[in-house]
Amino acid sequence: MIKNRKQKSRNKKLEEKIENLKQQGFYFPLNIQSPNKPTPEKQTRLIRRIADWWETTRVEKYLEDIDYLLKNAAILNILSLLANFALIVSLVTWLTGLEEQKENKLFATWTIINDGISDRSGVVKTAVQRLHKERFDLSGLQLNETYLGWITLNEAKLIRANLSEADLFESNLSGAIFYDANLSGTDLHKTNLSGTDLHKTNLSSANLNETNLSEAYLFKAKNLSNAQIKLACNWKEAIYVKGTKVEDKYGFKKWLPIDKQANQNKIKEIEQDKNSDPKNTPDCSKWE
Repeated sequence: MIKNRKQKSRNKKLEEKIENLKQQGFYFPLNIQSPNKPTPEKQTRLIRRIADWWETTRVEKYLEDIDYLLKNAAILNILSLLANFALIVSLVTWLTGLEEQKENKLFATWTIINDGISDRSGVVKTAVQRLHKERFDLSGLQLNETYLGWITLNEAKLIRANLSEADLFESNLSGAIFYDANLSGTDLHKTNLSGTDLHKTNLSSANLNETNLSEAYLFKAKNLSNAQIKLACNWKEAIYVKGTKVEDKYGFKKWLPIDKQANQNKIKEIEQDKNSDPKNTPDCSKWE
């Protein structure tokens, strides 16, 4: 008796499920439907066939999956947010680590430079060039008697730097600012000083042999003799009077004399000083 009631209850629930599925558009094969008026026996067989079909199809599994996803959607969203947060934290940590590594390298580079006076190995040269590439202001640099040959410091800021007796042979210093710097006894042989600001710079005994002085700003340069100037190349294109910096049509900044006639007069004065003429004409083919 109890067993029959349970069976009827299960059958009723199953019928309700089937009816709901029909309303949702699910298709039931014809072979599970009785063409005749249902009798208790046929009804039982029908329900049994439907139960068997239900268990052998993927519909139930599909509905279970949807139910699971809906119930766990909030959890999945939270997990996704946590994953994104973890990714962001990892990225920030990585970037912070890179920044810290960069700072450590820069600190080590400055240490090499600060302890590198009179270095002749080239290690300090590499350190200086690295800082220049990082666009550091090199003003006040103290590297007297240091080897810096073939270095590239174009447009570098070297205000009041001390590079006396340093080796800057065949370097690129175009556009650099050496305002009030000390270049006494510095080897500038074949160095490019085009556009370089040497205003108030001490050039006592500096080697300017075959140095490019085209558009170099030499206004009030200290201890610069006519003999030194004439050993250089393109010295007649330098600025010896007060000048101003302007941009050319290509966007490059260069020095121009405020009083062009005064500058020409200064050049003529140097040219007429025959006692300062060099014994051998410098080879300026490098700057042609």
